[in-house]
Amino acid sequence: MFPSSYSLTSLSSASRGSNIAGSSSYSTSIKSAYYTYHVIRPGSILVKGSYSLPGDPLVSVARLINTTARFKKMHPELIIMGSGYSYPQEWLPNIAQHVIRSGKAGFIGIGRMVLYYPEMIADVLAGKTLKRNKICRTCSRCTTASRYRLVSGCYLTDDFYRSRPKYKELTKILQSTI
Repeated sequence: MFPSSYSLTSLSSASRGSNIAGSSSYSTSIKSAYYTYHVIRPGSILVKGSYSLPGDPLVSVARLINTTARFKKMHPELIIMGSGYSYPQEWLPNIAQHVIRSGKAGFIGIGRMVLYYPEMIADVLAGKTLKRNKICRTCSRCTTASRYRLVSGCYLTDDFYRSRPKYKELTKILQSTI
C-alpha cells in the first residue's frame, strides 16, 4: 500500500531560496506518472499493462491536495500549482475553488481534462453549465495509448480520435489480456 503522505524534505531543500528563471511559481509532483500513475493522476480504470489500483482514487486526490498544501504552508511566498484534479470530474471546479480559497494552492493545473474539453476553464469562469459529455471520465485510454506509442487523446468521447486508424489498434490492446 502507498503512504497517505510523502516527505517534503528534499523538495523543500531544493526550493529553499531558489528562483528558477525568475519564477516564483512551482508545480509539485510526488511520483512518476509512468510507474505509479494512480498517485499523480488518479483514475477509475486500470491502465493497460500496469498494476492493479491499490485503493479508492479519491484517496490519491486527497493525498495530492494535502501534499501540495503542506508544501505551500512551508513556503507561503511561492505560488504552488495543485494537480491531479481530473478524477473528481464535474466536481473539479468546486474542489479547485475550495483549495485556492483556503490557500492550499495558488492555482490549479488542468491536464487530461483539456484533451477533449479545452474550453472548460472559460465555461467555469463564465458561470456556464459544464458540458458533461466532454468531461474526462478518467478511463485511462489516453495513458494506455501513449504507453503503447499511440497518439494520446480522448479515445472515449472525441470523434476525432475515434475516427483514426489507431483507434482500432487501441481497441485491440484494451481487449487483449496482459
